[in-house]
Amino acid sequence: MSEYDLRQLRLMRDALQRYDRSNTFLDKLSHLLAHLEALVHVLELVDEHWKSRFLGKLGVLDEVYAVAVDKGRTTLTADDVQLVSRALEEIEKLVSERLPPGNDDQLDH
Repeated sequence: MSEYDLRQLRLMRDALQRYDRSNTFLDKLSHLLAHLEALVHVLELVDEHWKSRFLGKLGVLDEVYAVAVDKGRTTLTADDVQLVSRALEEIEKLVSERLPPGNDDQLDH
């Protein structure tokens, strides 16, 4: 894996770790969703099966966001928070499986 891809994966991991799982504000979810989507699309050497699984989990976040916006809400319901939390756990697992063991260094932002 290239250093560039490792950096993108670390940025994904860092964004996921910073996101407050108890967050109920749609703008925070929207920001995380956009950030993760941008990062996954700039990966250079990515396994297409992995990318498909990653995008599938992002799709859950996108759907939760879209339904909330469509209903005129600015916050997530308790059910939404649970769906988001489960999807984020799966996304974290996907990112972790691509990072080499011991890759816990923090990046300068």
